[in-house]
Amino acid sequence: MALLWNETSAPDEALDSLASLEERVVHALETLGVLRTENQTLREQLDHERSAHQAAATQLAKLEEELRQVSEHRQTADQALESLRTERQQVKTRIEKLLSRLEAIAG
Repeated sequence: MALLWNETSAPDEALDSLASLEERVVHALETLGVLRTENQTLREQLDHERSAHQAAATQLAKLEEELRQVSEHRQTADQALESLRTERQQVKTRIEKLLSRLEAIAG
């Protein structure tokens, strides 16, 4: 009787093992499908982020160029302002000398 029990339980155990293996394979395939979908989504996000990064880098380069041009313009304006101040001081000094001469003549 013991032999008969072992012979009948072995196919049941084999079927249970096969069912368990089949269940694990199905689960692995489902997990693989989910991971592939997530991977595709992440790749799309990465592509989007790379595009955004490139656009930001391009914008940054433009802004840096604008800043350089504004700095050059400011430097030129500062030089012109300094030149005008020097010229103004020279004119002021000349006018003061002329006024001193006029006062000396009038006085």
